[in-house]
Amino acid sequence: MLNLCVFNIREPELKFAQHYRKLLSVSKVLPTRQSLRPEEMGKRVQPFFIVSAGRSGSTLLASLLDKHSMISMPTEQFVLAQSIVKYNLFKWMQWEDLTAIVCTEFIRSKGNQSWNLEARALIDEVQAFPKHKRNLWDLLDHIYRKYGIDRGAPKALWGDKTPSNHEHIDIIHSVFTEAKYLFLIRDGRAVVNSYLRKDDEPDDPQFGVDEWLRSIQMMDDLKQKLDKDQYLTIRYRDLVKQPESIFKDIFQCLEVPFEPVYTSSNINYLKKMGNIGQKDFMTKVANPINASSIGSWKKELEPEVLEIIEPQLREQLKRFGFYN
Repeated sequence: MLNLCVFNIREPELKFAQHYRKLLSVSKVLPTRQSLRPEEMGKRVQPFFIVSAGRSGSTLLASLLDKHSMISMPTEQFVLAQSIVKYNLFKWMQWEDLTAIVCTEFIRSKGNQSWNLEARALIDEVQAFPKHKRNLWDLLDHIYRKYGIDRGAPKALWGDKTPSNHEHIDIIHSVFTEAKYLFLIRDGRAVVNSYLRKDDEPDDPQFGVDEWLRSIQMMDDLKQKLDKDQYLTIRYRDLVKQPESIFKDIFQCLEVPFEPVYTSSNINYLKKMGNIGQKDFMTKVANPINASSIGSWKKELEPEVLEIIEPQLREQLKRFGFYN
C-alpha cells in the first residue's frame, strides 16, 4: 500500500519533491481512466506561474499583478504539486471520486492563507463537467477561477506565486505545458540575508544558499522545455528600480494591456493573506514599490557569513549581473 503520509506540508520541500517524483513513477504503471489534459486546448486562456526562491519578492510582484483588471493572483496554496501527484495516482477512479480527492486539497484549511472555497458548490460544479472537460487541466483551471469568483472578482487570467513551486515546477509543467513562466531572481546574498532575519526559518545561511541555487537550476531545466515567448526573466532590483519598464515587459509576455499597477499600496492583497500578511516581514509589501531594500545585505550580513556563501554563489551572481 502506498504511504500517503508523505503529503505533510511541514516536511522540507526538497524531500517533498523527491517523494512526488517517486510517486509519479509509480503512477505510470497504474491504469488510466482520466486524462491530464484536454484532447484539444482550443481557446482556453493559459495561466502563468511566478518561479523564484523564497524571499525573492514574489509576494510583492503578485500583489501588484493582482491589481490588474484582467489578472487574478490567489494567495499561496502549497498543494498544487501534490494535487497533480494524487490525480496521477488515482486516475483509474471514476471522475466523481477523483475530483473529490483533488478538490479536498484546496478546500480543507491550510492555515492563515486558506482559500475558504465553498466545498459543496465547487465539488458539484466539477463533477458536472461535460466529457471534454474531464481532465486535470480543466479541473485545476476551474478551482483557481473559483477563487476569484468567490471573492466577487472573476478575471480572465490567473497566476500562481507560491515560492515552493520551484521545487516541483517540472511536475506543474507536465500539466501546464503552454503556460507562461515569470522567473524572478533576487541577489542570492539578499535571499540568504532575508532568510536569516525571518523568525521561522533556519539560522543556517547554507539553507538560503541551497534554496537560491536550486531555484535557478530548476528554472534552467524548465527553460529547455519552453518556447522563448513562454517565459520572462526578471531581476528583483530591476522590478523595484524600474517598475514601469519591467511591467511593460511582463504584460507583453502575458499578453494583457499595460496598466500602472505599481503606483499604489498593496495592503489589500496582504489582507487576503490573513495573519501572514500582518507579519513584520511583510511590512514592505504594503508600501508602494521602492528600492529601499536593495543592498541592505551589505550592512546586515556578517563578514564570516559572506566568506562562506559568496564562493558558492559567485558564478550565478555574475551570470545575472549581481556580482561586483
